[in-house]
Amino acid sequence: MRTTNGIATFLDMATQLDLVDLVVLGDSLIKKGRFSVEDLVAAAERSTGRGSRLARRAAGFVRAKVDSPMESRTRMLFALAGFPELIVNHAFYTMDGQLVRRLDLAHLASKTAIEYDGRQHAENPTQWEGDIIRREGFDDDGWRIIPLISKDIYRTPGATLERVAKILRSRGVAVGPINDEWRLHFPEQG
Repeated sequence: MRTTNGIATFLDMATQLDLVDLVVLGDSLIKKGRFSVEDLVAAAERSTGRGSRLARRAAGFVRAKVDSPMESRTRMLFALAGFPELIVNHAFYTMDGQLVRRLDLAHLASKTAIEYDGRQHAENPTQWEGDIIRREGFDDDGWRIIPLISKDIYRTPGATLERVAKILRSRGVAVGPINDEWRLHFPEQG
């Protein structure tokens, strides 16, 4: 059976998905490693016809190293609200190159990070205990970790944005007024 490649699928889906879902798709396709963000952006720039404008915009938001759809959604909430860009999956290594820990989204200058914690973080005792120890290490290094859960993205995104803006500002980050574009993709649910 013939199928399209990942880039063609991304361009085709620009006629079916909204901006955030298309970025989620793009992030997941990049994670598969068959092409780069630059390849996707270039293909979107060359595309014409229905969905091409959305494909170009979404490709501009796609990043490498995104581990999950919820990380993509979380990043897009902040991007569409006009926050400074956050680094995806910032990694910390030992002197000999061993991965020690990483952060879902990080603002390096202020040592502020956003961690999306899915249900498995609370339901799996080993995961939960590891998270606690890992976060204590970040505390020791002066990082402020902001944990988010599903409701922060799907039910109370406005409160989430205000909460994170307040923390970033307290750490010296210039966060301007929150743009309203996020409301088109993350409606408040109470």
